[in-house]
Amino acid sequence: MKFVILLILLCCPFCLGQTIYATEFEEYEDGAENLDDWIGNSPGTGSYGLDYELVSGLQNSAFLGFERPARSLVTLVKAHDFDPVAAGTPTVILESLLGVEDSTNGRRDTFSIVFLNTSGDLLASIQFRNDDDVFGLWYSDGVTIRDSGLDFVRGELQLLTIEIDFAINRWSVQLDGIDIIRNVVFYAGNKVINLGFTGVQWDLTSNVTVGYGDNYLLIADWFVRAVPTKPFKVLGFSRAGIVNEILFEPEAGFSYQLQTSRDLSTDFQDEDSKMRENGLRYSDSRRMSFSRVVRRYATPASE
Repeated sequence: MKFVILLILLCCPFCLGQTIYATEFEEYEDGAENLDDWIGNSPGTGSYGLDYELVSGLQNSAFLGFERPARSLVTLVKAHDFDPVAAGTPTVILESLLGVEDSTNGRRDTFSIVFLNTSGDLLASIQFRNDDDVFGLWYSDGVTIRDSGLDFVRGELQLLTIEIDFAINRWSVQLDGIDIIRNVVFYAGNKVINLGFTGVQWDLTSNVTVGYGDNYLLIADWFVRAVPTKPFKVLGFSRAGIVNEILFEPEAGFSYQLQTSRDLSTDFQDEDSKMRENGLRYSDSRRMSFSRVVRRYATPASE
């Protein structure tokens, strides 16, 4: 197997939060199917595994593809069995340095980064579609597959960063720091949402395995971590007559309720207010002494 990807950057993901899983694949022996704590559905075919120095300086890297698989949809996943919301760290970040090497046999397929719940239900995916007819980056919320309108670069390693807030069912994805999607619905179905598995899939364009492309996905590392929800901070307050504004940065997926009290400790009352891009605006003809904003998780909306 030959790999001609240009190594353009390395990542340092251990900056924040609880590490769920981390590997640069150095702890594994190189060779097909030596990812013995990952789960795959095409054993004995050489269609996934490890190889040494596919990219100069990387030593071991994982791959998916290249050899004829046992089925037209090949899945390779790592189990986590983690409930981010129950753990108090609802935001999960996955970072991976990866790339798609193009086919030499004229047939091209799709490679996906996938998220499954503990029951094995597919929740969402980012798809690297290598077929010229649909080439580019696509994404799925488990119900609908959409074209992001952006492309990846064949033959280069690129840094994929995925951030999911399981509490509000939203996610954002970047490739080399460029937004692919930003704060959209993560999963639009009716299954339980948690972090059962992360992994990759190889979806053949052909319905039969003899029609496989010898393209493949190379994965240099795989980091998954969970982080707490960012604290809500009021940035300021303004008053013009009876019109007041509490200034903060609203986030999608939350609702905000204005409450007032005469002593800021008892008898808080919900008040009418209007959301603006920089906070809440409300009228206070009684000139209540104290106001506060309560942030609550909103019911996730489908898109």
